[in-house]
Amino acid sequence: MRMKTSTSLAAFASALLVLALASAEYGSARMRLAQADSQIGSGSGAGWRTYINPRFGTIADVPASGFRANPPPANGDGRSWTSADGRGKLAVYGSFMTVADSVKGYRRYAVNTARERGVCVTYQAGRGDWFAYSGFDGSNIVYAKVVVSRRCATQIANHIYLEYPRAQKARYNRVVKRMATSLRGGTGPCP
Repeated sequence: MRMKTSTSLAAFASALLVLALASAEYGSARMRLAQADSQIGSGSGAGWRTYINPRFGTIADVPASGFRANPPPANGDGRSWTSADGRGKLAVYGSFMTVADSVKGYRRYAVNTARERGVCVTYQAGRGDWFAYSGFDGSNIVYAKVVVSRRCATQIANHIYLEYPRAQKARYNRVVKRMATSLRGGTGPCP
């Protein structure tokens, strides 16, 4: 009986250690998210900040001013910003590529989902590991780009998404171009 009790205690202690390590890693990831938000500006040039998502490693430049950061989602998959006038939205986020097994299949899924939400898709492009689409949702322009990367043998879809009034197209052209060209997958611990 004594042997069984000590084996049970050892198993319990091991389980506690695993939970403590997992909790520490989660806390560390939350800390990296907070640090990324506070250090978001390094190295991206005047007027721009580089956002790095600690969970998926998604990286993209975002405007340094004119947008307020929205609270991060509980799952830590990315970040979104709203323009000062409340009419424009930007988002940078990552996700597991679980709905398709190829970039072409994921593109089909993303475009069909946008159409189901009411977006009139008027432009599509892509090749290799990326694709983009844009169109209209009522009086707004929608632009999305996805770059697929691999981390720890897992396919990650790195996204940017922008939605803004048609009347502000000239203002947003520079934002779309910079965010689209800077979007990439990063490195780091496995998600």
